[in-house]
Amino acid sequence: METLQVTKANALKAFEEANTKGKALLSNLFGEKVFRKNVMERIKSYEDACEELGERPLSLSDFNFLPAIDREYHYHDHRRVIIARALNEGWVSDYGDTDQAKYYVWYKYLGSSRGFAYYRYDYIYSYSFVGARHEFKSLELAKYFAAQFIGEINACFTIKQS
Repeated sequence: METLQVTKANALKAFEEANTKGKALLSNLFGEKVFRKNVMERIKSYEDACEELGERPLSLSDFNFLPAIDREYHYHDHRRVIIARALNEGWVSDYGDTDQAKYYVWYKYLGSSRGFAYYRYDYIYSYSFVGARHEFKSLELAKYFAAQFIGEINACFTIKQS
């Protein structure tokens, strides 16, 4: 039997140019994982994160069951949690595993006219003084979240009081 060798670059190019049936064929031949873009290329917005997780995007009105003063915070916190879950691609921190690094972002408040900005990135082992739902499996993902989604951070923590 003759063996056919295909470079990954050529397979990716063929996949990009293929129609739906061609993409299905290539995925069956080489596996879906070969053609999946990096998570940071796939997740650019809250809506992208919802699509990745197969969840319906929520709007602020979905939080009307909460007292008015709490709605915006919980809405924007929900968005941050969904984005972090999508970026982590199923990874969940294990606080029982002291060898597992967990990365999170520190923010610095720059004042009411400028909001929050990233301050630094860090990692922890089995102890924490931050919310576990906003941790990342890698430093690269923590940095990406801080840069790409700083608007979500500002929206969550600089809520305007009426």
